[in-house]
Amino acid sequence: MPIRGSVLSCFGLFPFSVSPKDKSRSSGKDDAFTVSNEEVDRISCLPDEIICHILSFLPTKEVVTTSVLSTRWKTLWTSVLTLDFEDNWPCFFNTTFASTVGSILDQRKAKSIKRLCLHNHNKSFTIDLIGTLVSTAVSQNLQELDLFCYCYLEVTLPNTLFTCKTISILKLSFGSTINLNAISSIHLPSLKILHLYLLYLEKDESLMRFFSGCPILEELCYEEVKSNNSTPFKICLPSLKKLHLKCHDQRVQIVTPSLEYLQVQETKVCDSLLCNLPTLIKAHVDIYFDHCEKEYVSKLFNGIHHTKFLELSTYTTEVRFILQIPFCYHHTSTLSYFHFFLCYCFEMK
Repeated sequence: MPIRGSVLSCFGLFPFSVSPKDKSRSSGKDDAFTVSNEEVDRISCLPDEIICHILSFLPTKEVVTTSVLSTRWKTLWTSVLTLDFEDNWPCFFNTTFASTVGSILDQRKAKSIKRLCLHNHNKSFTIDLIGTLVSTAVSQNLQELDLFCYCYLEVTLPNTLFTCKTISILKLSFGSTINLNAISSIHLPSLKILHLYLLYLEKDESLMRFFSGCPILEELCYEEVKSNNSTPFKICLPSLKKLHLKCHDQRVQIVTPSLEYLQVQETKVCDSLLCNLPTLIKAHVDIYFDHCEKEYVSKLFNGIHHTKFLELSTYTTEVRFILQIPFCYHHTSTLSYFHFFLCYCFEMK
């Protein structure tokens, strides 16, 4: 993956360079042409909207530093529609990280925030600062939120986030308890992509209420989400088309009749993990189970027998043969691709 800081140089922020050898070959009008080439700044010739779009792929720390390039660039960063904060921001002259973020928010000219990313590893973000940033972004037509915070025992997000009409992508990764019980209402009419990673819930009912408030959800990444309940937990999402599942909880039941893409990674198989998936096109399966759960594995393969593309981990394949579990494909002509893989890790594209 390319380093994000190299984006500006890729677009020619710095002038063309001409080697001494090339200069020695130039004379007269050619000399003038060479000088003009050396002074060309291609990116500054672009409209403000395009430059701001390019800057939106950089962390906010790097976006702000472009203000020293020239008079035109001094305030250009204030019109960028994304905020991407990490907790490695340097603070000088006894300033705090919170005051730095507050100053950036005060200077912004853009009246909307398209994407907000907060990545916190060492508690530079206080709970209050997270709440302020999220509330500000929601009030400015937020479309994408990515929260990565690993420093707290419990996190409570603003109520306004869960009734945001404009957000379409939501990624939550906390490594701690998220309090959804305090949320009075959940309705996210535009949410299409939801990623939940390393969350702990006190009650399953809060998460089921969360899912029910996402009427057009199409993609779900459900990884290492836990609770202290013992009753069966059903993920019922009729509109879902893409599911990434990494779960050791045997209570989970997946009800997704419109699913087209399935990725099951390091997941404990259970009695009703998957129902019949008639629209499934592609499946990656990496499961583990006890020998007494042979029947559960058969049910899983029955549920995915409509898929056209199937990939099985080496472990899944070996155990299948040991337990003599048939593939149970009623319509074998639908399977056009079959593959064994050694690596467990996949990334949804």
